[in-house]
Amino acid sequence: MEKGTILLLSFMLISSFSVSSSLPEMKEFFQTYNASQVELLISVPSFGVLGMLVLTGMIERILSERKMIIAGLILVAFCGLVPVFIQDYWLIFWSRLGLGMGTGLINAKAISIISERYQGKERVQMLGLRGSAEVVGSALLTLCVGLLLTYGWRMSFIIYIFAIFILVAFLLFVPYKKRELTKGSRKERTHLTSWQTKYSLVLAVIACVIICINTAISLRLPNMVIDSGFGTAKTASLILSAMQLIGILSGFSFAPLFQQFKKNLLFIATLAFALGQLFLAISMNTWFLTLAALLAGFTYSICLTAIFNAMSGRLPAGILNKATSYVLIGCNLGGAFSPFVLRVMDWFLPSFTAIFLCFSFVLLWVAGLAFTLKSRIKGE
Repeated sequence: MEKGTILLLSFMLISSFSVSSSLPEMKEFFQTYNASQVELLISVPSFGVLGMLVLTGMIERILSERKMIIAGLILVAFCGLVPVFIQDYWLIFWSRLGLGMGTGLINAKAISIISERYQGKERVQMLGLRGSAEVVGSALLTLCVGLLLTYGWRMSFIIYIFAIFILVAFLLFVPYKKRELTKGSRKERTHLTSWQTKYSLVLAVIACVIICINTAISLRLPNMVIDSGFGTAKTASLILSAMQLIGILSGFSFAPLFQQFKKNLLFIATLAFALGQLFLAISMNTWFLTLAALLAGFTYSICLTAIFNAMSGRLPAGILNKATSYVLIGCNLGGAFSPFVLRVMDWFLPSFTAIFLCFSFVLLWVAGLAFTLKSRIKGE
């Protein structure tokens, strides 16, 4: 049960975007605000996550790992449920920011706890399964949102009640374990070498771009489905759910794919993710759009898991928390700034096709960056 509960911590890590299917109705409700301001309600939790990750070192001196996770789950449940009862834009804005802060308290720990407690093949499998748990959670919550939209957009936020069940499971099945650190290990834990810092930052940049593009899909797919005549908001919710559920397959596939492609996996997965953007751009019907979304969802999950596995495999356990924070900061910057990136792109690119084509070319550059990183590691 301990492994299952540790994986369950990742169940709601990207739940802030699960309610994106309610955007069309939210835009109608908040008519006095422009589209980008309403879209910001979906992505603003990323700023809260970012703030918590920056402050992780300070918070760790005050709260134990267990207390951080408990506090995070309480914040997710309380702040996540606010829109169900209050429909004021700014109150929802601040509650969503609080939701992000709660997620941020859990975020780094949900990954580093695996790297610290498991080694070798078991660690690779757990990281793959963690990725599956993340996307399964997001997919199931997105599916719930699609069903709850029948009762209005505000009811879609009731999904955050699941944080209470995760909290109970964590308290019951994950025992507290204090890591014993020697003076040497404490020093190693807080100091990265110049190469380790550069390595972590490059992975953070790659993660930032990939998350930004995947977030853009979540934000624009509902309107793309409706405006193109492919279906309704419920159709978009089902496509987004399928896109995320494919992450289950990617999680179970990660270990064998890693054994097959090893250090080339991140490069290959990024190229395939670029291909997914191309297919989204040229989609002419609901079925082709769904297949393109499935390809994007599968390769997106592989990319992220490959990033965290590359970090765990190359860096000592003592500094893994700090390095993980760098990459997670990149992830959340990508999610937070995605609406602003889309707004800028709207000025120059008039259609969904042009936007996704642009994403495809950007990912080719990211694939080149991943290939360069892999080549330099090999040369050392």
